[in-house]
Amino acid sequence: MNIDDDILRDISRFSTIMLGEDGSELGSGTFVEIDARKGILTASHVAKNINNYHPDINLVIHARYNTGHKIEHKHVHLIGDCNGCPEGPDIAFIELINQSDVSAINASTKVFYNIDKHISDNPLCDSNTLIYICGCPQERTVRREFSNEYEMLMCSVTINNYYRNDGYDYFEFEIVYDNPIKTFEGVSGGGVWLRSDRYGLNLVGVAFYQDIHKDKKIISIRCHAHESIYNKVYSFIKG
Repeated sequence: MNIDDDILRDISRFSTIMLGEDGSELGSGTFVEIDARKGILTASHVAKNINNYHPDINLVIHARYNTGHKIEHKHVHLIGDCNGCPEGPDIAFIELINQSDVSAINASTKVFYNIDKHISDNPLCDSNTLIYICGCPQERTVRREFSNEYEMLMCSVTINNYYRNDGYDYFEFEIVYDNPIKTFEGVSGGGVWLRSDRYGLNLVGVAFYQDIHKDKKIISIRCHAHESIYNKVYSFIKG
């Protein structure tokens, strides 16, 4: 399904790719602000990998032109961490410590999505809801001698399973294998969005797990949903 250009533009402004110093892709994320603290909402297994092995990361600002911003000082909050298990929880917030990093991101085309301003929104997010997922599959990365080129993937899908478990909520959706990609590896941590007439554009999820069914030619994606962000993450950061 084709996505409206306005939606593509609006979602991309909040979205980023996180890279290691060698240019390797670590995962996707969304620029957010929670209680005046700015950072990146992502999957916990992505944030844990960064925290353990990548003291410096690069945030891709313009994927097409391969420009980014180096982050040296950050605070990783592992909010829901199941050590990479497929069931979850698997959600985290990477807080940017230096105001200079925040200013550099604000000076680009990127914007921090303000969670506080949308805390009372209650967009419909159950089975059969149309949503948009944004992230960077590793197979879309073009390897070059001196630099890599990265491509954000955005697609519209329909939720086919919404449920709650132990204070977190989740949803799942399926996408046809090899249309447009064969794997969502690299999309972990990417934001999931919903647009409604009442609330406009809302961040309603974070992708964290894929299950590839080659025999059925589908990929199942599991995501944290609305309550996980606006209840669990928000309460954790706000204290």
